[in-house]
Amino acid sequence: MTVFVLAPFTAKADTIPVDVQLSLLVDVSGSVSNKEFKLQVQGYVDAFRDSDIISAIQGNSIGAIAVNLVYWSGSYEQMTAVDWTYINSTSSSYAFATALSDVKRPFGGMTSISGALNYATKLFALDDTYLATKNVIDISGDGTNNQDPWGTNLSKARADALAAGIIINGLPIGSQSLADYYEKSVIGGEDAFIVRASDFEHFGEALQKKLAKEIVVPSEGAPEPGTMLLFASALGAAGVAKLRRRRRKK
Repeated sequence: MTVFVLAPFTAKADTIPVDVQLSLLVDVSGSVSNKEFKLQVQGYVDAFRDSDIISAIQGNSIGAIAVNLVYWSGSYEQMTAVDWTYINSTSSSYAFATALSDVKRPFGGMTSISGALNYATKLFALDDTYLATKNVIDISGDGTNNQDPWGTNLSKARADALAAGIIINGLPIGSQSLADYYEKSVIGGEDAFIVRASDFEHFGEALQKKLAKEIVVPSEGAPEPGTMLLFASALGAAGVAKLRRRRRKK
């Protein structure tokens, strides 16, 4: 069974504050054709080259996000296609888009939403570079969970992510019944939401709507950049509800 140890967080002097730390989970299971895979990739490339998305990133209190992109399929088929990347400008957003466009499809097996959530939650736990006002997993896919990792299941994987202070948003691709499944069984956390793409041809459009919403942090909920490290340090010392929950590195 996968167990995440949540230890009190002590802010590092060189921790980088961001408005949102966002993990993009992209379905590359066997039900996704190569054409559909390319439509997904192009959707992300276009989104991070879109002036409205870049303006939304820069319009928050800090004006920066940290984002990665993960390909996922079966229980133990996950790959970080692009590692955590700091975006605060047109050039850095374009660089992220270029990086993800260069990564080839790694596999195409079963559909394990639970495995993808476990993997992404661990990536948040192991990162000690960024301090975010809001932590988000953004998972897209065209099917229901049909393969669980040994010793866990979707409800537990979801609960583990939520316990770590991560919001889960969804981008189901396909029928309304799949969207209902994502609403009931996948997403969670404060103001969690889905945006449905009716098919892969409309994936890019749905993605841009979704990103525009989830990278925005309400001004009343965002500490000023100069106070974020002090705030995190106080939380760690108190051992109460944390802005970030991390796993100590061995």
